[in-house]
Amino acid sequence: MAQPSQDERQLSLDLRGGYTAGAPRRRRRKGDPPAGQRAFFALMPDDRDRLRIAPDIHCLCDTAGIFNGRRPDEIWHISLAGIMAADTIPDSLFEQAGELVKAVTMPAFDVAFDRIVTFGKGRGGGPQPVVLLGQDGVMGVRLLQQQIVDALMRGAEPRSARTFEPHMTVAYSRTTVEERAITPIRWRAASLVLVQSFVGQTRYAIRGRWPLKG
Repeated sequence: MAQPSQDERQLSLDLRGGYTAGAPRRRRRKGDPPAGQRAFFALMPDDRDRLRIAPDIHCLCDTAGIFNGRRPDEIWHISLAGIMAADTIPDSLFEQAGELVKAVTMPAFDVAFDRIVTFGKGRGGGPQPVVLLGQDGVMGVRLLQQQIVDALMRGAEPRSARTFEPHMTVAYSRTTVEERAITPIRWRAASLVLVQSFVGQTRYAIRGRWPLKG
């Protein structure tokens, strides 16, 4: 199959924040195999925060009866904007996206999640995402996401906007978790990262990192 030309390798912005990543210019059709890679901007807790919050998150999963399908601690993240899904994502896309978000200016901020719930429905009746949600504690995430969307729109193929719901997925499970309040899970959002996800491998590569600063 012929490779897309440089002109076709445009960003295709997912305004939902990457719950499922954006698509390349050629829309994937029903029956197509899943894309092998996805790219998106995200926030991730640093190693110190991740080690600090891990016991509380695993305790929440234990209490909810979720013992399988937990996401590895090292890939916990908040998706902000998907930029492409494809069999192979060219380096030029990561470079283009990185250049666009250099205009984003926002100081580091605290994130707090105060609810846990099963999110949406699993594909084909499969495991469903179990996520942490917040209210006032994710306002900084919403502000940063809007800045990223504004920056990326300068180089993106427009797509229809959808509601952005900041969340952090901690498991995929057939056990349904009814929404309930939890003791807030807090961590510091100190940098924006550009992630390359290898679908089905539970593996991420960090392709760019920009410290948040005002």
